[in-house]
Amino acid sequence: MLPRILIILTILRIAAAFDPKNRKCEYSYLCLTSFIWCNDDDCNYPEGVYPQADYGGPFPALIWGQEYDLTWRSDSASTPVTIQWVFDNEEESRSSPTSSVRWETNVTDTKHFIFKPDPSMFPNALSPNVTSAAAQGLIMDQGLIRIKQFRNVTHSNGSSSITSELHEDFSNSFVVMPSWTPNFIQRARNEEVRKWKRRLGLGVGLGTGFGVVVAALVTWFAATSFGRNRTIWKSRV
Repeated sequence: MLPRILIILTILRIAAAFDPKNRKCEYSYLCLTSFIWCNDDDCNYPEGVYPQADYGGPFPALIWGQEYDLTWRSDSASTPVTIQWVFDNEEESRSSPTSSVRWETNVTDTKHFIFKPDPSMFPNALSPNVTSAAAQGLIMDQGLIRIKQFRNVTHSNGSSSITSELHEDFSNSFVVMPSWTPNFIQRARNEEVRKWKRRLGLGVGLGTGFGVVVAALVTWFAATSFGRNRTIWKSRV
């Protein structure tokens, strides 16, 4: 009975978990539906994104060379969207977006972009001064994604006029770690699980259902301990 109750509680928690795909554009016609890791109540890290507890860092980590699905919601499907990977910290990026160090591109598919941090991104036509070598010196510091779109608005004030309004949104902050990072994290996790099993004296003889529950608890304790004690030293990609 206990394993069934735990499974049901787990399913209910997953169903109620925060999902950025459900975000609504409350203050703008444009808003991200990915690269938002947390809201006020919960966090959700997609595959390939490692929370701070996994590696002892200040921000969630993406992995160099992996692909990530960057998605957004927009009411203006016919207008291109500008995507910027901003390498400055979040406060500077929001207050002075024109002076920030960034990689930039325009896309006409106004709902979706494959974001893959790797050497092929650098340099490009809109960011000719950001080389791959320069980017590798920046990616393990705080960065974020900024998307923006200009929307034409018609005003009726005696004589009709059209103005262009800027709409934008910012992702949560992140860093990009070397390609070997997932293997390092997995080995460290496995070692932490082995330590917890030894501490609790776990071995053969447990029933299947109870054994699954205990194994899940051990993994959770190990991951918690691992997040408190592990730090990856910075290294060039």
